[in-house]
Amino acid sequence: MPAVNSKTFKEYELKGEERLDNVDYEVSHQGYNNVFVNEDPNRLVPYDALKESVKEGKIAEVLPTYFTTVGVRTSLENAKKFGQGIAEQLINQGVDAVLLTST
Repeated sequence: MPAVNSKTFKEYELKGEERLDNVDYEVSHQGYNNVFVNEDPNRLVPYDALKESVKEGKIAEVLPTYFTTVGVRTSLENAKKFGQGIAEQLINQGVDAVLLTST
């Protein structure tokens, strides 16, 4: 991923664990204090809470991937394309609900 002016979004596979480990995941963001999220990536992508909700029967399952892009200096035109592309993929995978997190 570029640091600014993104031309695309990415879909990353989750490794099937019960939570995200900071050895495998990190956030890079200009103008955002990354320390707390890099200590525990579940603070930004609450994968651990979602997996717990599955165990408790509150939700059926969690998609084994997540989507990301860069917002800094990304054009509105590209951002709209990213949103449409992500939405299409989620619909095609039968996703009923989405969590949007932001830095």
